[in-house]
Amino acid sequence: MILKKHNRRDKTASSEVNGGVLYTFKRWFTSSIATAERRSIWYSILLHLILVLGLISLSGLVHKNNKKITLVKTEDQMETKPIVHAKAVSSQVLDQQLKAYQAQQKAIIAQKEKEKQQRQAKVEAIEKRIALAKQKEAERLKAEALKQQALEKEKARQQAQKLAEKQKKLEEEKALAAEKAKKAHQAELEAQKKQREKALAALRQSVISDLNAQQQNMQVAQSATQKALQLYASVYKKKIESVWVMDDCRNVTSDKLPTVLVIPGNPPSISVSSGNTACDQSLLSAFKNAKAPDLPQDANARQLIQQGIDFQFGEAI
Repeated sequence: MILKKHNRRDKTASSEVNGGVLYTFKRWFTSSIATAERRSIWYSILLHLILVLGLISLSGLVHKNNKKITLVKTEDQMETKPIVHAKAVSSQVLDQQLKAYQAQQKAIIAQKEKEKQQRQAKVEAIEKRIALAKQKEAERLKAEALKQQALEKEKARQQAQKLAEKQKKLEEEKALAAEKAKKAHQAELEAQKKQREKALAALRQSVISDLNAQQQNMQVAQSATQKALQLYASVYKKKIESVWVMDDCRNVTSDKLPTVLVIPGNPPSISVSSGNTACDQSLLSAFKNAKAPDLPQDANARQLIQQGIDFQFGEAI
């Protein structure tokens, strides 16, 4: 009875000790593995600590049981077989508990490692999916960019083609309009040519019929103009000779006397010099001192006088 009572007490004490130790380590272990980085660091440390503590506890329990068994054997003088049996049972139970605890810890560590690997696999899978999605998105954007570039290029080509066609059409219309204008102008020229030819034919007929009369009238007009010019020049020459002081021209022969150009409204000028400056100046002075006669009534004579008349003097002095 005493042995059984002691055995029960030993088991109760062992359970209480183990329970307290496990509870303490459980709390500490839970706080130590709050994050993935801390869990990965403390897994190995916790395993070693648990093993050491288990061995210490086992050694203490065995030593305590040995003392109790020796005390019971001395007092009761009982047979050693039950005590040995009790000792063997107690060691076996402790060994089983230790192995169970170790197996439990190994299972926990294996489960944690498995979960870690699963999480790592999930993270890698997510990263792969993200990378694949990014790659697909980049490919999609690239394809859209190439498609947009191709559309813009095609649009530019179509616009250029339309512009070229429009320009070609405008050039064709312009060429057609120019051709029409050319034909119209050519037709107008042909009509004008025909009209001129017709008018020339009528004029030619009129000229042929009136040619003799016109020639006669021209001869009469020319004769009147010459008479008017001769009369004007003769009167003017006489006025010059009446005031011309010819002393400076005595050594000049008659064929060398100066010639004076007279244009109404302008001073007279020497057109042909005598070679003697004093003689030339004396003639110019005579023109300045003499008043020009009135212009004749003949229009052709007046027109010729306005263009200028050369007065020649050839009498010997």
